Amino acid sequence: MRGTAVVGALVLAMTRGLVAGAAPAPPLAQAPPATNEAARVAARAKVQEGARLFERGQMADALARFDEAYALFPSALIQYNRAQALRGMGRNIEAADALEQFLAEAPAAGRDKRAEAQQDLAELRRKLGSIRIACAVAGAMVVLDGREIGETPLAKPVRVDVGKRDLTVRKAGRQTFHASVDVTPQSEQKVEVALEAVPAPIELNRTPAPVGVGLESDAKLHTVVERPAPEATTLSHAGQIGLFARADTKLNAAKGVVAVAGVSYGMGARFELALAALVGYYKGADAEARLYFADGVVKPLVSLGVPAFFSSGAQVGLQPAAGVLFDLGAHVGVALEASAAYFPSAPAGTSKLLFLPSVGTQVRF
Repeated sequence: MRGTAVVGALVLAMTRGLVAGAAPAPPLAQAPPATNEAARVAARAKVQEGARLFERGQMADALARFDEAYALFPSALIQYNRAQALRGMGRNIEAADALEQFLAEAPAAGRDKRAEAQQDLAELRRKLGSIRIACAVAGAMVVLDGREIGETPLAKPVRVDVGKRDLTVRKAGRQTFHASVDVTPQSEQKVEVALEAVPAPIELNRTPAPVGVGLESDAKLHTVVERPAPEATTLSHAGQIGLFARADTKLNAAKGVVAVAGVSYGMGARFELALAALVGYYKGADAEARLYFADGVVKPLVSLGVPAFFSSGAQVGLQPAAGVLFDLGAHVGVALEASAAYFPSAPAGTSKLLFLPSVGTQVRF
C-alpha cells in the first residue's frame, strides 16, 4: 500500500527533522535546549510506534500516537502522517486539513514528499465540497450535521463530505434556521441565512379587579390561562399479546363458516403477527401479518394470511384481507374484514377461490 510506504519513509524524514537533520524543526517557545531535545526524541518514538500500527492497519491507534507526537513537538511533518491515518479511517475532511497544514508549514520536507502530499490532497478534494454561509447576523452558531463549526461571520467556506448535509444556524432571540444542503464533489454551495427576530409574546387578556372593602387599594391583575388542546387518543398494540376469535363466512362454498382462534403479538405501533387454529368442520392452521394505518380508536388495516387445511390432505393457500379494527379500549377490539382465499391445490370439485367476509374480537394484555 502506497500510504504505508509513504508513512514509513516520512518516519525517516522526521527522524532527521525532529532529531538532528540538516533542516531541524524550530525550537519550542520558551523551552530550554535540553527539554527541547528530549521532546524531539520522545516525539520521534511516538511517530515510529504510530507507523508500525499504521502498517498493521490499526488506523485509530496510529492516529493517537501521531497526535501524541505532535503534542510533544508540534512539527508540521507529523501532519502528513496524521493525514494518512485519517484517510484510512475515512475522515477525509480532517485529512485534507492536515495535508494543507503540512504543505503550508513544511517547505523543507522535500520535493518528492510535497508532490505526494499535493497529489493526495487533490484526490481528497475530488471527494469533498464546501458550503459558504452568508448571514447578516453576527454571533450566530453554525451547526453542520450536529457539529458546531463556529459563529458567524465565518472566515471561509466550510469543507464537507458530499451528499445531503444538515445545516442549522441559531442565536438567542432569533428564529432558528434549518436547511438540507445537497453538496456535489468539488462544488461550493452558498446558503443565504435569514435569522428573523422572535416575535414578542402576545399578552393574554388581563382585567383589573374591582377595589372594595378588604381589598388592596392597588388593582390586581387576573390572568386568563388558556388550556392546552387535548391530545389525540393513541391506542398502540406495540408489545401487547392478544387472544382473538374470528368467524370467516364462505360465500361461495358449502359448510360456509370457518372458526378461527389464535394469539397475536404487536411488533410495533402498527404491525402485528398472529398464529391461529382453524377449528370446527374445517381443521387446520393459519399464520397472519397485519398492518394498521392509524393509531387511534378506528384502525383501517390490511393483512396477509397463509391458511392450511388438513381435513382432506394438506391444502395451503394465500388469504389477503382488508378491513377495520375498532379498539374499544386499550385492551379490547372488534374487527370487520373482507378477504379472498386462494388454494391452488384444492381437490377436484371444490372451489379454489373463496370469498370470506368475517367478524372477530381481540383481547390484548
